[in-house]
Amino acid sequence: MFFKFILSHYRWVLFAWILMIGVFSAAVVERLLSGDSIADNSVGTWFMHDDPALVQFRDYLQDFGSNEWSMILVKTDSIFDKDFLEDLADATQRLEQVTDVVKATSIATFQDNKIVEEDALWYTSIYTPDGQREWSSAAERTQFKQLMLNNENLLGTYLHKGDEQTTILLIQSDNRLKDPKPYRSLIQHEIDTIFSSYDTIESYHLVGTMPTIVEMNKLSVLNVYIFYTSTVVLITLFGLIVFRNLRDLFTIYVATLGTLIPSMGVLCLLDRTYNMATQIMPVLFAAIATANVVHLIKEFHQLRSQMADKEALYEAMTRLWKPGLWATTTTTIGFCSFMFSSVPPFQELGGIGAMGVILGWLMGITACPAALVLFYQGVPQRGVRGDTLGDGHWHHLPNWIHNNRHMILGIFALFALSFVGLKDLRVDTNFVGWFNDKAKTTLNYNALDDAKYPTSYVSATLTFPNDLRLESEEIFQQLMAFENALKNMPEVITTYGIGEMLWQIEKVLSDGRTSYQEFLQYNEGELSDIMFSGVLSGNRDLDDVRTPDHDRVQILVMTEYMSSVELHAFKRKIESLFEQTGPSAADLLITGNAVMLANMDREVYETQLITLGVVSIFLLITLPIIFRSWVMGFAGLLLNLFPLAFTYSLMAWSGITVNLATVIVGGISLSIVVDDTIHFLFRFKYFQAQGMAWHEAIEETISTIGHSITLTSVILIGAFSVLTLSTFMPIFAMGVFFSIAIVMAWAMDLLLVPVLLRYWGQWADPELAAQRRASLPET
Repeated sequence: MFFKFILSHYRWVLFAWILMIGVFSAAVVERLLSGDSIADNSVGTWFMHDDPALVQFRDYLQDFGSNEWSMILVKTDSIFDKDFLEDLADATQRLEQVTDVVKATSIATFQDNKIVEEDALWYTSIYTPDGQREWSSAAERTQFKQLMLNNENLLGTYLHKGDEQTTILLIQSDNRLKDPKPYRSLIQHEIDTIFSSYDTIESYHLVGTMPTIVEMNKLSVLNVYIFYTSTVVLITLFGLIVFRNLRDLFTIYVATLGTLIPSMGVLCLLDRTYNMATQIMPVLFAAIATANVVHLIKEFHQLRSQMADKEALYEAMTRLWKPGLWATTTTTIGFCSFMFSSVPPFQELGGIGAMGVILGWLMGITACPAALVLFYQGVPQRGVRGDTLGDGHWHHLPNWIHNNRHMILGIFALFALSFVGLKDLRVDTNFVGWFNDKAKTTLNYNALDDAKYPTSYVSATLTFPNDLRLESEEIFQQLMAFENALKNMPEVITTYGIGEMLWQIEKVLSDGRTSYQEFLQYNEGELSDIMFSGVLSGNRDLDDVRTPDHDRVQILVMTEYMSSVELHAFKRKIESLFEQTGPSAADLLITGNAVMLANMDREVYETQLITLGVVSIFLLITLPIIFRSWVMGFAGLLLNLFPLAFTYSLMAWSGITVNLATVIVGGISLSIVVDDTIHFLFRFKYFQAQGMAWHEAIEETISTIGHSITLTSVILIGAFSVLTLSTFMPIFAMGVFFSIAIVMAWAMDLLLVPVLLRYWGQWADPELAAQRRASLPET
């Protein structure tokens, strides 16, 4: 009754479709005009609001200022030239005036302790800009150069001995954990504007979490536009080449737009942004919607030569709705499995993705049939080409498969040998490695690595009990031991901590008469005096490393950039050093933007297990119900795990890790590849119910639905191949491995499944079983 209602009231159905498109298009346009960023990959995006690690990180930011550190490598003829120092001082001061920049420090503004009149300690700049572009003498230049090179606080962080051409500028900027406004992009734009305006600056390279997130957001937005445009072009070419008429092409548009625009509209209405996970949704929705409607169009044209249009559509819908419903259900479960993840973008991908899949199926049983009624009204059967590309060749395939069944089994057995690579599959994330070799981010990090400057940092934060302060004698000695141990780690380029800062103050106050060992033996009163002198001198840098009540300190550990696996290993080494040398009464927290992003590996691993587990259990339960056979259901699950296992093996062999992007491949590909298996086996069971013999049902299934399965696989492969247009390497890899999984699933459904069905039929089909027994020699 429902199908007849749709076909009888097709105009009202299409009116409802137009209304839906209009409403959700308005939501998308309103979001685009709002001025808010449509992409956000900031740290807070990837964690639940009450995630323990995020709560700790939020508390840390509150105690030490909600800042994130970035580094700018500046290259010039000589960093000791007066004209460069004047420009660098001006650039640093301009940078500090930029909204959301908290502090900027360079060798031209670097402050150090100095004794001035009346033996007062003063925290002041080593270099004082005076507007002069030349040193008064070579001796003055040499004196300044030696002053800089002898300063232990500058070496390693801001400059290197033997390298007069490069220096580092450190920036502290606001770190809003989850803010869709493009404030980071505005900071980077101001940096580009400032540093490109000086002739003395040959080049500059910005690295850190802030510019990395900016580039990821830019690529997310760019990818969305590329994916939308390319998908439309792909679908258009597919429709014209395969169906060779505009009526069928416009029907595909009805399905695609009816899936894509409402789904994106919901994303906008929920005030969600694109990120590394959700940016692929346009491709997924367009591919799935097109694959659904291809079956309908193919079936409609096959039946149209035998009956009237509405009758043909009704028969096509009757044949397809049940396998379509089950295929949609499995794909929906695949997306819904991501809703069990603790990562918000994966939850959004799961929820909105499931909605998009359901919409795609609904379009296939409502708007698309209505569109076909409208488009083919009054068109005689011979008035339009009803055949599709490749229609005339499928009747040869069953015999070819049967004649080459041993070769097919051998080839798939060889594919199975690759599964040994699964043992090397690992979870790891390298955000810098996600950009290609020519990307600005990659070039910037390479420039700092080549110059031996730090490109990342972690914060080792120590919290003391209420009755202890860092000036406590025992606490301070252990703190200094821990700082020194950190500084001597091979991975560490330099450190920035309260102990070293107090030592630098004491060296100036004592005019170098106090030895380091004597300093380590200072009592609480002496240490408090040094701290107080530093505060009176105007040393605001102390606020970077200790809280006002002195019950919490941090040591910034500056390193090269590390992948998440490397960073976790580095954290364990720090924790071991703390147990050996650190204050036993203190609690250690290792945190920072890099650490938070590395912590996502645990969530990625759990998400992978959850999605594969949920989809596998669902298929294990539903496939036997669908096919009314436990054997066929269990075999269907094993067969559909084959493409995924092969794909993961190739990932392992090629060194591609499971990360925030590629984790999506597992659950979604498994739920998609099973769709064609369902259509194949449903058609096989249908022909059996029509009275066909076992082998005849297999041959008729291949001849009738093999083409549709191929066409849906082509559109899925084509759509996922669109992802390879991205210069963002995880998205590129996702496109490659999604496509490989679909190719393997297509080959399995059309080649391996018929062969296995024939062998199984020798036991399952009574007639074939009798023939087999009769052919056995008598004993």
